[in-house]
Amino acid sequence: MPLMYIFTVESAYSCAIMFPAMFEARIVYFRELGAKTYTPAAYYWARLIADLPFSIGESLLFTLLMYFTAGLTTANDGAPFGIFLLGYWLNRMIGLAFAEFCASVSPLAETANAVLATSLNFLQLFAGFLIRAPSMPRAWIWMHYLCHFHYPIYLFQANELRHIDEVECSGGSRLPVSTPANAPVDCNDPQQFESSLFCSRPVCLISSGPDQLEAFSIGYSDSDIGTYLGAMVAFLVGYRIAAFLALKYVNHLKR
Repeated sequence: MPLMYIFTVESAYSCAIMFPAMFEARIVYFRELGAKTYTPAAYYWARLIADLPFSIGESLLFTLLMYFTAGLTTANDGAPFGIFLLGYWLNRMIGLAFAEFCASVSPLAETANAVLATSLNFLQLFAGFLIRAPSMPRAWIWMHYLCHFHYPIYLFQANELRHIDEVECSGGSRLPVSTPANAPVDCNDPQQFESSLFCSRPVCLISSGPDQLEAFSIGYSDSDIGTYLGAMVAFLVGYRIAAFLALKYVNHLKR
């Protein structure tokens, strides 16, 4: 599970790499906008379309390198690989849109970096990994559903773990069951040991992937997978609209 968390947050933080190019182009953008060379919508869509092949290529290369290196599942004729690739690309696009919004509302690249890092650090608290959703204070549970990290993390976990039918228990993951001192059986007798609940025995707390998902209150049905993907699309559209409005109406250049 930590691996899926790292995949998600790494993709978001690395989007800050776009800040230098954005701030370098800002002066030219406002100059040409003032000369009525193009509209904000034309500039925004042109840049988005130009960046799209790079985001797809990044996501595909990352997934090809990391998915099989990490030994993730190839069950169901590789369907989980396709879901992971789609989810990672959507997560990357969400990160780019959010970073673009932070840049558009910030006067300097340094400010944009601070806004992005602070926002992402805050959102991580409600993703459902550092703090499980059932353990969050009721007054803050709404942030869990407004945190865009929540959905790719849950998607990656469910996509992987729901295909694992059996988890090998090590000694550290077993819970010993105590034996009362006055147990009316001889636990050294193999036959009595197997038939009596009084005898101490190791219990595997997590015996399958679904057990792990249920421990974190993560849904893993096909409809849950669709919900996570749909929520990611909604966040992507929302952040893209916010970034466009900020680009159109916020002008930090002073004449």
